[in-house]
Amino acid sequence: MLLNARRLNRLNLILLAIRDVTEKLRLEAQERARIGELQHRVKNILANVRALFALSRRHSRTVEDFATSFENRLVSLARTQDLLVGNPSDSVTIGELVRLELAAHARDREKAVVQGPLVDLPPRITQAMAMAIHELVTNAAKYGALSNEGGSIEVRWLTEQRDGKEYAVFRWRERGVPIQIAATKKGFGSQIIEHSLPYALAGAAQLTFHSDGVECIIEFPLSEHQDS
Repeated sequence: MLLNARRLNRLNLILLAIRDVTEKLRLEAQERARIGELQHRVKNILANVRALFALSRRHSRTVEDFATSFENRLVSLARTQDLLVGNPSDSVTIGELVRLELAAHARDREKAVVQGPLVDLPPRITQAMAMAIHELVTNAAKYGALSNEGGSIEVRWLTEQRDGKEYAVFRWRERGVPIQIAATKKGFGSQIIEHSLPYALAGAAQLTFHSDGVECIIEFPLSEHQDS
């Protein structure tokens, strides 16, 4: 009986040691994964900063214009990162991005109708959408619907099935803007939305300047980014 008890105690000690080693290995693997994710995010952030610098310089007429626009875009980048870090699920919704930028730039947010379902964006594409929305809000505040007492904005999005894939469709529409303002020359924002954004989202984006305001439609497959 005493021998069996000793064997049982020894077995328990072995099992405890195995459990401790297994837990240690699991924690080490989690730590490596976190470090790898952090390195990936830092690289992405630095790449975004570099792109913002190059495009801001290219589309700025003066040093002062460059300094202001570049600083505003860096602040927007920081806001989005704060949103990502503060979200336990590590994802951000389209609605959060829209409301965040409107709150930062629009004094009269009642001019904007923001409506759509809960659509989560993984970190990989959150920054790309945030940059596009920042440019739309900034342009509206400077030249468009948010700079005009009679202006208004509708921001709506939905999801739909296409060939077995779930797509997000985002639509930004300004109205009540004089024709000479609505026909503003395309610049940095157009470059981001029509060229960089489709590549980042594996989707499509189009800007249309109507006689009463700008319209932007962005479409991308959500399934392509679910594991990002």
